[in-house]
Amino acid sequence: MTEECRAGLIEEEQRKILLIRSRRVIYLSILVASIFAIMGYSFTVGSSSLTALDAYKILIDQIFPGTFVSDFPESTYANYVFIVTELRAPRVLVAALVGAIFAIGGCITQSILKNPLATPYTLGVSSGACVGASLYYIFGISLVGGTIGLMGNAFLFALLPVAVMMIAITRRTVTPMILVLSGVAFSYIFSSMNSIMQYFGDDSAIANVVFWTIGDLTMTDMWMVPMLVVALALYLVYVIYFGKDMDIMRMGDDTASSLGVNVTFVRASAMVVACLMTAVSVSCTGPIGFICLLAPHICRRLVGSDMRWLAPTSACVGAILMLVADMISKALFAPVMLPVGAVTAILGAPVMVYMLYSKRGLKA
Repeated sequence: MTEECRAGLIEEEQRKILLIRSRRVIYLSILVASIFAIMGYSFTVGSSSLTALDAYKILIDQIFPGTFVSDFPESTYANYVFIVTELRAPRVLVAALVGAIFAIGGCITQSILKNPLATPYTLGVSSGACVGASLYYIFGISLVGGTIGLMGNAFLFALLPVAVMMIAITRRTVTPMILVLSGVAFSYIFSSMNSIMQYFGDDSAIANVVFWTIGDLTMTDMWMVPMLVVALALYLVYVIYFGKDMDIMRMGDDTASSLGVNVTFVRASAMVVACLMTAVSVSCTGPIGFICLLAPHICRRLVGSDMRWLAPTSACVGAILMLVADMISKALFAPVMLPVGAVTAILGAPVMVYMLYSKRGLKA
């Protein structure tokens, strides 16, 4: 091969790489812009006449007082502030953040376990959280009272399967199949415990448990937003730092080890981080399903399987799916609000079935 031919091939490959990178940047930019647009519209879904621009002005005015206060009639400003900051903003912001965290969790578990149907829920996180919620509602057992007590119970019990898996990983070599099967076993154990506790609960307690296990955004509050922002930021930093190692591990553990990847550490840390962040989100909203399963598969068709691009893109798609589901839950039978978890399942299941039977199928 002549030098001219070799140079031409190199130039062609560089052009293809640049094209792929440009396409990924465009997709990600469009998704980020879509999130802000959908959030703005979501602020307007309700009984008041607020516009998206008004909602954003009020939010900015809370951060920088006096910026837009003159744009509103004095008689209605206080009412608008209450509607945006106390009723709508917590729900919308938590929906976007939780959807992003769920989606990244799906990316990590599907990649690490090399299973297109794997999610943190597969490892027993959601079932453990439901046991914690049942203890709170049925027996009143929690470290503290109120919403924080409920969240604390859900968070602690969601981490039980993670703790057991970590002990197992440190003592022996654990394959992805063993992790998935142990997660299934934990799910059965926790589901049985939940059923037994419901047998001893009264009607109102059981109703609360059932509603919580569906997953909803009605208990969200503004103080959850900073916590979820920090969790999402740490999540993205972890994925960007270890994303290349996770991509290499898809070629097999032996190949990854020969290329210098500490397979045991990366797999263990990825599982812990994915389950920890999912537990944080589940404790805020309950186990809202299908986001962590569906968003990564949609994004693989857009940007490929490179984790350093797939994770942030999936976060955007997860946020959009959650925001859209929340708007539907508020508007479909208004003023009655449906649980968001039921809406995500109804919307996500047909899309997942279509993707399963399409020519491209599903890939981890």
